[in-house]
Amino acid sequence: MTRDTDMTTTNQKAESRDTATLVAILVAARQTGDRDLERYARDQLADQGIRVAFARRGPGPEVSRHD
Repeated sequence: MTRDTDMTTTNQKAESRDTATLVAILVAARQTGDRDLERYARDQLADQGIRVAFARRGPGPEVSRHD
C-alpha cells in the first residue's frame, strides 16, 4: 500500500523527467526544422504550464566586426 504523498512525489519526478525530455525534443525539432514535432513538444509543455522561448541570434562575430 502506498501513501498519497509517495505517489505525489513519484508523479513529480516522472513529470520532471518528461519535462527535460520534452525540452530536448523541442530543441532538436527546432534545429532540424521539424515543425510538427516542435508543435507537439510545445503543446505537451504547455499542458504542464511551461512556455519555452528562444532568443534570436544576433549577427556572428564575422558580421559585426568592423575593420
